[in-house]
Amino acid sequence: MPQESFDAIVVGAGFGGAACAALLAKRGARVLLLEKNARAGGKAMVVSKNGFTYELWPVIHAPAQESRCVAVLRELGMEGEVDLVFPRVRGAIYIDSSGALRRFPDDPSPDPAKVFDAIGVAPEERERALAVLTELVTMSAADAAALDEVSFAQWLEQRQTPRPVATYLHAIANGVFMVPSDLLAASEAIRTVQEILLRGGGLYCRNGGIGRLAEVYASAVEKFGGRVLYRTRVRKIAVREGRVTGVIADKGAFAAPVVVSNAGLQPTVLRLAGKEHFDRSYVNYVRDLTPSWGMMGVRYFLRPRMLDEPFYMVFSDDAYWTTERWLRAANGDVPERVILWVQVPSAYDSALAPPDRQCVLTGVWCSPDPAAPEAEKEKWWRKVDEMMERVWPGFLGRVYDREPYDVREVSALSREPAFPGVGGECIGLGQVIGQCGRFKPSARAPLSGLFYVGADAEGYGCGTHLAVESGIRVAEQVERFLRLRRALFGTRTAPGARRAPGGRGKGGH
Repeated sequence: MPQESFDAIVVGAGFGGAACAALLAKRGARVLLLEKNARAGGKAMVVSKNGFTYELWPVIHAPAQESRCVAVLRELGMEGEVDLVFPRVRGAIYIDSSGALRRFPDDPSPDPAKVFDAIGVAPEERERALAVLTELVTMSAADAAALDEVSFAQWLEQRQTPRPVATYLHAIANGVFMVPSDLLAASEAIRTVQEILLRGGGLYCRNGGIGRLAEVYASAVEKFGGRVLYRTRVRKIAVREGRVTGVIADKGAFAAPVVVSNAGLQPTVLRLAGKEHFDRSYVNYVRDLTPSWGMMGVRYFLRPRMLDEPFYMVFSDDAYWTTERWLRAANGDVPERVILWVQVPSAYDSALAPPDRQCVLTGVWCSPDPAAPEAEKEKWWRKVDEMMERVWPGFLGRVYDREPYDVREVSALSREPAFPGVGGECIGLGQVIGQCGRFKPSARAPLSGLFYVGADAEGYGCGTHLAVESGIRVAEQVERFLRLRRALFGTRTAPGARRAPGGRGKGGH
């Protein structure tokens, strides 16, 4: 039976896949976007339940100003489809050595001296602290790129960064990159933290949560003549004679000379395409790539409301994660304090929750292994309860419903395990030394016509911004591939395949 044929098939409507598919469709390609879930967004998907609209765990988008997400909306001509809010820098809570809570100043542009007061920088250390921050925010892109093989922790140590400032920067890096600071590439960290400090974080959509951005991108595919199928699981990427020919899904087979996978680099190679189609050395390279850590936590539902800020980071000197601290925790030595991320969607817009109620999303680090023992998870959930009550006395007394979650949900929504021990990673591949900058995995696979998109290849930055940056770059690469193919073969579709019904047939650039 003849297959429906497209110029490109995008597997997965996470931020990277949806952005890439939308841009390709806008630029004239016939695109099919396939998503196994009922809506777009991937790990940043939003749900609507019992009058609440919320993400499934804390999600922060940064930078807030001049985001690449907005650049995509602008090209699509769909800026009016979202109501974006750019919150002020607020919500950080530092627990000092005595156990006292120190809240960051509630200023639109915090005075460094007030921040130093909040985190306890001694007067004699302030000149050094200011020098480190100044170097960080003014470093050129070229100088940052030269630090691919230096860890962020090492960079801070080399500058004799005062401990309170180092603690704050470690905490930001832990939340943005989900890898220990002593493994995090300084090149990636400095470039992204620089943007957060200068252009803010926490970009959010009032009308539907941050996942609304991915939903708008996905809707653009059909607006520009493509097709989107939800609740459609891709079973296999079809390969013939060293090049992709389409996909086989649970709703049928579809042909295309290009397949862009937002399912994760490791699952794409080892499961969807199949390692038999790759050189053994490449398969080993893919297996050896390091994923980010996972996130687990509790979704709390409160009556009445209690928290005022949209996002909080609770941290202390002994709470940020290094490899050594993580290994101790993984062996059962749970620290007294851990970094806690807290998000309150209705603090961005009260319409996201019923009157006088509140959904509070919390998150802490965990292993990316979806098969982690239940007892291991329970102790971390109890730690979250303990910290929430410690920071906000009386919090648990307002909770009328409580939903613990773990990385099984992350894995079920996004990438599926390619091999034991992984699959529930919070971001995707870790932004560690050896996987950033000039060592970043290529978005173009050794198989002709196969590309990766999302947090695993080509992009940089914080979570959803990282994925969209990848989507922009991969769309450009796919465009070039299709132009060359048309020049060589004089055809827009796979040989012997028929066009999709209703296809516009517009020419590309």
